[in-house]
Amino acid sequence: MNRPILFLLALLLLPAAAQPDDSRSITLNLPPESLGQWYRPVAKRDVWLHTMFALRREMQAVAEYSALGDSRRLGQWLERLEA
Repeated sequence: MNRPILFLLALLLLPAAAQPDDSRSITLNLPPESLGQWYRPVAKRDVWLHTMFALRREMQAVAEYSALGDSRRLGQWLERLEA
C-alpha cells in the first residue's frame, strides 16, 4: 500500500524539483570591467614591461632568423624592430 503512494508522490514532486530556480540564475551579457586589467597595461610599470617583452621578442627573432639565413622573415622582423 505504501509503494503506490510513494510512487505517486515521486511523480508529482520530481518534475517540480528538476526545473531550474530562476532566482538563483545569473546572466552576464558583458565581461566585468575589472577583467580589462589583465589584458591591457594600465600602470606605467606594466606599459614598460610590455614594451620590454616585445623588444626582447623582436631582438630574439632577428638573431634567430639571421643565424638561420632566412632573409624574408629577417626583413619582416627588422621592419617591426625599426618601427
